[in-house]
Amino acid sequence: MGFIMQGCSSCRCGFIRALHHKVIVGIYPHLHLVFGILLSLTGFLPTMSWADNEYATIIKHAQIDLQGNEYVLNAEMDYHLSPVAKAALLKGIALSWTIPVVLQQRRDYLWNKDLLRFTLRYQVQYFALLNVYRVKAEHSGQVNHFATLAAALNSIAVINALKLRDKNQLSAKQTYQVRLKVSFEREALPIPLRPIAYFDQQWYLSSDWFFCVF
Repeated sequence: MGFIMQGCSSCRCGFIRALHHKVIVGIYPHLHLVFGILLSLTGFLPTMSWADNEYATIIKHAQIDLQGNEYVLNAEMDYHLSPVAKAALLKGIALSWTIPVVLQQRRDYLWNKDLLRFTLRYQVQYFALLNVYRVKAEHSGQVNHFATLAAALNSIAVINALKLRDKNQLSAKQTYQVRLKVSFEREALPIPLRPIAYFDQQWYLSSDWFFCVF
């Protein structure tokens, strides 16, 4: 029985790998040529800034506000999906982003001191049978569905009154900063697609770091 179960599991894994390969070939018709180019470029990862890429996410603004006795973060992002990323999404591949948020006390002679560190996690996936985009906030478990890609991306493009610290926990004599960025999680892509995503600029969907001083 153990042998039979192992065989079935192996078949299932093989089917999933074959399915991923078929989907990826649909996105990259000249897949073998692409891999040949990647092999010739091994060891020469791009060093460009995210901001240099037209598909990079842009943090349009972010600010720290005092609401009652609590400091909160408000921010707005602008996502620019490339044609390849949109094609992958339409073929059922989920796209994931994380937004690390770090509250620090600024210091002149030492490294800045971390006071708070957490990460917002989002996943966007298209379901063709239902013709809907599902957005899952993995940090909270909340799930929403949208009729259009634009609406789905808009739902993760705003941070609204995210609580940071109570006013009484911070000193008026100190300077603080919040830094955040939007990181596209290429490691969450199907395994065959990951090597391509590290070289193809159409997968450079992250932002640069953004700083708010208060």
